[in-house]
Amino acid sequence: MHEYIKKILKLIGVLIFYIVVVLFVLQIYLPREDAPQVRYGEFPFKLEYEINGEYYCVEDILVCEFDGFEYSLGQGMSVRTWKVYTKGTGEPVVVLLEPDEDTTIYFAVGGSWHYMGDYRNSPTPTTPSSFPDAHVEYRRSDGGTSGGYFEADELYERYAIKLLNFEHAQPIENSFEPVVGIVDLMQEGGSKSPFFVIPADEKESPQEL
Repeated sequence: MHEYIKKILKLIGVLIFYIVVVLFVLQIYLPREDAPQVRYGEFPFKLEYEINGEYYCVEDILVCEFDGFEYSLGQGMSVRTWKVYTKGTGEPVVVLLEPDEDTTIYFAVGGSWHYMGDYRNSPTPTTPSSFPDAHVEYRRSDGGTSGGYFEADELYERYAIKLLNFEHAQPIENSFEPVVGIVDLMQEGGSKSPFFVIPADEKESPQEL
């Protein structure tokens, strides 16, 4: 019995090794999107709003950081991914109100597709945010979440929230280049890539409002 268990464990180890090798090869040779020239940017923003007539102002910095590539079954290739978060909270959005423990009303500041010039198939910049509208997240009893969207009028009628003003830094001009070989691929970095971290000098200086 002891020898049988050793054989089973050895077989499992061999299988794991081959799986790792296959994943490594796929990471190298599968089609992938081009890599961004500028991989890090900081974008100050200012959001002014009212809740029940009380004024609030949030001034923060949105950070967009290239996070390597991730395989997309829908597109049949590895696509660019980004980390997007605010310096103040670490979240990619501004929470406006939590009317109960299962509901969060938030404002979407925007993402890499706008600020980092990653328009993909769009020839022109996209709208950076949801202003003057907002989003809602519901937490279900099964542990999952679902989302929704409130236009400005409904947002005010249901929660007495009025978004007054949103100022943000302008997007950068970015360019994208193919990853053509193993050496280039090993320089792409990101937490989803099995290689190295993003070089610290490939960053965009903080933008102005």
